Amino acid sequence: MVQDTGDIPGTGTDGTEYTIRVEYSGSWTGAVSAGGNTRSTQGQGTTELDISGSPSIISANAQKQEANRETLRIQVLEDGTVVSESETSAEYGVAQTSYSAGF
Repeated sequence: MVQDTGDIPGTGTDGTEYTIRVEYSGSWTGAVSAGGNTRSTQGQGTTELDISGSPSIISANAQKQEANRETLRIQVLEDGTVVSESETSAEYGVAQTSYSAGF
């Protein structure tokens, strides 16, 4: 299941599309920071969050809400290509990643 939970504001616009993708089958919580704006987020299953504008730095984290060994992966995509990612399989584990856009 893919959920689009809305745009996270960035700054400016240059036509580049950035997306945060969380891949996990269970419940998770996290935060995304882009262009000086930070937003808490949560989801169930694989979720994509679009980032509007052209932020210079994007960072994101997600934490599993279950005590299992399943992998949670968080990715930053630039125009559909994965440019940064992190994963965890720890119980209640946290994955975090960041990307310096435009560099």
